Amino acid sequence: MRHVVIAITVGALFLRLYRLDFESLHMDEIVTVATYHRGAADIVVSSAIVGQPPLDNFIGAILYRLGLAGSDWWVRLPAAIFGAGGVLVLGLSVGRFAGARAGVAAASLLAVCPLHVAMSQETRPYALTFFLCLACILTFARARSRQTAAAWIAFSAIIFLCLMTRWTDPHFVVFGIAVYSA
Repeated sequence: MRHVVIAITVGALFLRLYRLDFESLHMDEIVTVATYHRGAADIVVSSAIVGQPPLDNFIGAILYRLGLAGSDWWVRLPAAIFGAGGVLVLGLSVGRFAGARAGVAAASLLAVCPLHVAMSQETRPYALTFFLCLACILTFARARSRQTAAAWIAFSAIIFLCLMTRWTDPHFVVFGIAVYSA
């Protein structure tokens, strides 16, 4: 099953990379990219002003420091990678909870979902948030089953990263896990 989900993920990545820079950046993307040249403290402050946690901007700052932020393709690449990563994590999670066929079906459907493909081609935190929310659920399940410090630390790190992507959406995932745990 994992091999099939990985093959679907590779296909999803190619679909998300296809014509990645066909359209120029739109206004929200331009505002996001405009923060990449700033230092860490300025990124945090500007994130607070625009109401968007800073993780996506820190990823972009790394691209800027590598000299890659001058291209629409490069600034959209992280979203495409996280979008394909979401396909992988969804396939593995559903496969773990509902069986191999369900995991393959879920990964296949997300791989070709037009909305997910579109959000995986934008310099915005949507694909990153989706990926981290799914990873949060998967790492929680692993931590519960393994009951090791390393597993719980990995889960905590993913929760922290998840909460650094959007102000509201990840909180529902964390709240749901807390309710489930209680």
